[in-house]
Amino acid sequence: MQCLPCFTFWTGVSVPDYFFDCLESLHFLGGLDVVLCLDGPKLKLDRVPVTVVSLEDLFSRSELEVYQSLKGRFVEVNRADYFRIVVLAKYGGFYCDTDVFAIRPFSELVKDGVSTYITAEDGLYLNNAVIYASSPHQPVFDYMYEHFLERYKPDTFNLIGPRWYSELVYMFDKVDYVPKRHYLVGWREFKKLFEPTSITVEELLQEGVYSVHLWGEMLRRARFRVSDAHPDSLFVKLTQYLKSRRSRAHSLYL
Repeated sequence: MQCLPCFTFWTGVSVPDYFFDCLESLHFLGGLDVVLCLDGPKLKLDRVPVTVVSLEDLFSRSELEVYQSLKGRFVEVNRADYFRIVVLAKYGGFYCDTDVFAIRPFSELVKDGVSTYITAEDGLYLNNAVIYASSPHQPVFDYMYEHFLERYKPDTFNLIGPRWYSELVYMFDKVDYVPKRHYLVGWREFKKLFEPTSITVEELLQEGVYSVHLWGEMLRRARFRVSDAHPDSLFVKLTQYLKSRRSRAHSLYL
């Protein structure tokens, strides 16, 4: 099976303890050819089948200048938002956050000629943790690329993120309004993913779930380590499922 390309991005010196599991899941379970762009020190990724690149590998000189000019209170968020827009406009494919834990092939989401795909977080507002463009220069991403600096305000949260995607919803080919497809719980309830539950991964697959968003920013703010997750939590079940399926997924997707 041919892998779909998937860009993801990380900035900073250290990575959270869910980072490698999520990257592995995107490849082995999501069926994606993961390209990890690092803005920071190199990481040892021996166990993770990803292509590691730098911003210089993907961005033009002018794009790097825009990226480096982004400052203010939400600099890391704004730079990640800019990265999404640039890579989807220039290269197409999937973009996924590094806290997205995939459990089934993403190719099923965009079959039958879907040109652009995005999902709603709560049945109404869109989230940009999982986005897709079938090819470079899809109109919605070209528009965002061209108007980014007009829209950007350094100290305004979310202006170039999910809020903008929600305003441009009419430009997307496929909008998935079933939150549990990727956002099983809302950000306010993120701790439920690490508490005891009777829910199994097999049940999620039967219900049409493709990935589970771990809400990494909320984990960071709460200083919660996923290594402290309960043994019967969904997170632990996800990692066990990944481990059990890794060998079979490796033969299918590599």
